[in-house]
Amino acid sequence: MDKVYATPAQLASYYQISKSMVYKMAKKMLHEPGTQAIRIGSLIRIPTDAFQEFLERQTQEGETQE
Repeated sequence: MDKVYATPAQLASYYQISKSMVYKMAKKMLHEPGTQAIRIGSLIRIPTDAFQEFLERQTQEGETQE
């Protein structure tokens, strides 16, 4: 099955968060080992499933730090 890639604007619209928040998350994703986010020049494309998994990890880490 092919991966579905989305732009930060598409993800921001879907998750109802700001584009700047998506860019911050994508920047973190790009620096993670085995990342699936890709950069093409100044463009960022993020697999939708990888972004969902990243959000879930961030939520779990936030809950354990409280």
